[in-house]
Amino acid sequence: MPRAKKKSGQFIIIAAVLILIIMLSAVIFLYSNLPSQTLVVKDVAVATNSILNSINSVYSAGASMYSTILNVTGNYTYAALQARSVMLSGLGKLVTLYASYGLSLSTPSISFKAVWYSPYSYTLSQGGLVFNLSNYGVYGVNVSVTQELAVQVVCQTSCINSKGLATLRVYREFGKPDTDLQSNMFYFLVFNQTLSEWVKASPTSFTNYGNGTYALGVPSTSGSRGFLVGLRDSRGILVIASSFTKIVYNLNWGLTQTQAGNLAFVPWTLQILTNGDVQLLGQSVLSGSGQPVPPVPVKDIRVNVTVGSKSAQVPFQVEDWTFNYTQPLGLTGNYTLFSNFQMIVTNINTSVNSVTVYWNGTDTARPSKYSVPANFNYFVNTNNCGNYCIVEVSNGLLAFQFVDNGGFCAATKPDTLGINVSNQYGNLGSINFEVVNSQNMETDCNFGFVVLPGAVREIAIGGFVYGEFLCCDQPITAYNMFPTMVFLIPAKAPYITTFAITRFGSVSTGYNRQITGYTLETLSGSETLSGSYSVYVQTTTNLNQNQWSSTPGAYCVYTQGQNYCSTQGTYTYHLWSAICSSVNNPKQGSDPCNAQKPNSGILMANSLLSSLYNLVLTEQPSSPYAGINLSSRSISVSPFIELNSAVLSFNSAYTLTWTGFLWFWPGTQTVGSTQYNLDPYIVSTIFSSPPTVSVSVA
Repeated sequence: MPRAKKKSGQFIIIAAVLILIIMLSAVIFLYSNLPSQTLVVKDVAVATNSILNSINSVYSAGASMYSTILNVTGNYTYAALQARSVMLSGLGKLVTLYASYGLSLSTPSISFKAVWYSPYSYTLSQGGLVFNLSNYGVYGVNVSVTQELAVQVVCQTSCINSKGLATLRVYREFGKPDTDLQSNMFYFLVFNQTLSEWVKASPTSFTNYGNGTYALGVPSTSGSRGFLVGLRDSRGILVIASSFTKIVYNLNWGLTQTQAGNLAFVPWTLQILTNGDVQLLGQSVLSGSGQPVPPVPVKDIRVNVTVGSKSAQVPFQVEDWTFNYTQPLGLTGNYTLFSNFQMIVTNINTSVNSVTVYWNGTDTARPSKYSVPANFNYFVNTNNCGNYCIVEVSNGLLAFQFVDNGGFCAATKPDTLGINVSNQYGNLGSINFEVVNSQNMETDCNFGFVVLPGAVREIAIGGFVYGEFLCCDQPITAYNMFPTMVFLIPAKAPYITTFAITRFGSVSTGYNRQITGYTLETLSGSETLSGSYSVYVQTTTNLNQNQWSSTPGAYCVYTQGQNYCSTQGTYTYHLWSAICSSVNNPKQGSDPCNAQKPNSGILMANSLLSSLYNLVLTEQPSSPYAGINLSSRSISVSPFIELNSAVLSFNSAYTLTWTGFLWFWPGTQTVGSTQYNLDPYIVSTIFSSPPTVSVSVA
C-alpha cells in the first residue's frame, strides 16, 4: 500500500509541474502578443484597433490555457478557473500598457466550451466587455469576442481510406476555414502497449488543400478501426477529435440454450482495461484485436447493454489499479482522465448480446447516475470491533464477514484473517488464508481488511506480514514474504473473485528461505448446515459426462503443460471442486450435488497458478507443483504442494499471482415467478467455454 500511495503522489507532482508549465506557456504567449511598451498614438482608429487586437489575444490565451489544462486533468472547473485568472491578469496588464490612452475596462464576461473526442470537436472562449479611452473622448465601446478552433473528421465509408489517410476540415470562429496550418501542428494519439498509455505520433504524410481541408497519413499503430487526432494552432488553442464515440463489445456465449437459460440470472463481471483487453472470470475473452478506450474524462463515460433488440444504460464503475493491475486503489475520481491501469467494470449475464462503452465529449457533462454507488441499494456495509474486528459486506444475496481475530503472535491464536459467508438461513462456509510451513500469516496487529465501496462491485483488500522474526516460538524460514489477498464482490452474485499476490523480497546473505508447504486459502463447509456433505471434484473435460470423484485426500495438480487430479493413483482433469449435500446415491454421469440446497466450492480457469513455474526446486521433481488439496470437508488452494519432501528454496525477489472464484450457492432461488437452481457443472461451462468478444467502433 505505501508504494501505491507513493506512485499516486508522484502522479500529483507530475500533474502539478505540467500545469505550471502550461500556465507559464500561456502567460508567455499572452504577453508576447501584447504591446511591449506604453504606446502613444494620435489616430483614434489605430488606438481602438490595437486594444481590440490585444483583447482578442487575451481571450486566445484563455482558450489555450483552458484546453491544455483540460487535456492534462479532465477537470473543466479547474481549467476554467485557471484560464480566467490568466485572462484577468492579462486584461489588467492592458490598462497599464495603454495608460496614455486613458484606458479603463468593465468587468469582463468570460466563458469556455469544449467538445472533444468526437468527429466534430472544438474549443471555444467567448465573452465581452466595455472599454473607455478617456484621453480620446471615447466611451462605452462594447466588445464581443469569440476565439474558436474546430476539427471535423470527414468520414465517407471509412474514416481511413485505402491509402491510410484521414481527411479533416478545420475551422476558426464563425465557421471560417483555417487554411494556413502546418503539419507540425497536428498529431495522432496512439496507445503504447509497453507504456500502457497514449502517446503522440506525427502524421506520416501531410496535404493542405488550401480551403481548410487537410489529409493526414495515419500511423499504422493507430489501427484500422479509427483514430484520435490532436491539433494546436498558432494561438495555442488545442482540440482533440476522434473518429468514433462508441466501442461495441459483441458477445458470443457459445452455450447451449439450457445452460444459458440457467445462467441468465447470475451476474458475471466484465472488465474493460485501458489497453483494450476484455476480461471475464480471470480470462481474456477477446476475439481478434481490442480497441483501447480514449483518455476521455471519466465523468463522460456511459455504458449500455443490449438484450435482444433493446438497449439501456446499466450501472458501472471505473476503478483505479496500479502495478499492472495487481493493486486496487478504489473508484476513479470523476474529474480525471481514463488512463493508466484503470478499468471499466459492469455486470452482465448470458442474455446480453453486446456491451457499448461511449462518451459524451462535452466539458459540462455530468457523471452518469449509473456510476454513483449511492444510487443503488446493492451493498450494505457494517463494522463491528470488539475482541474481534469484523466488516460485513452484504451484496444483496450473500453476507461476507471479513474477520480479524486480533490475537497478534499468541502461541495458540495468531492474528489471522478469514471470511464467513452466510445468507438469511445460516452459514454457507468459511475461508482462512495464508499458511506457510504449517504457520498462519500475521497481520501485525492492524485490521487486515480495507473495503472499498462501489456501484456494481466492492473490493476488500487483506494484507499480511511475514518476515525475518520469530513468532509463536517457532522459527520462520519463509523470509520476506508479503502476501496480499484481494476480493472482488459483485452485486447479487453467488461468488466472489479472489486475487492473490505474494511478493517475495530478496533474502540477505546468511539466511536460507525454505518452503515445504504453502496454502493461499482453505475453504471449509459450514458446520451448521444439516445433511450429509461431501467434497467432489470434476474429473473430465467433457461437461456432458459429469464425471466426478469424492475421494478425500486427492490433490489436483497444475504443472507446466499438465492439468490433472490424483485420486487413488488415477490422474484426471480438474476445473471445479465443491462441498455440497449430495443427492441420494449419486452416480457417475449425473450431478452429485443437490442444487436445491446450499453448496460451496472453488472454480478456476486453467493455468492460473502458472506464475510459480519459473521457480526451481532444490529437490525432485524439478519443477514446482501448484494446485488444490481436498479433504473430507475442505478445499485448499496450494501454490506449492509438498511432494517427495521437496523444498522450495530461492533468495531472489519474486512475485506470484493467482486468480480464482469462491462459489457459494444458497439453494433454490426465485426471480419473479421463476425458480432456478445451479450446480457446479452448469457454472463451470462459463469457465471451460467463456464467451468470445469481438470489438467494433462507431
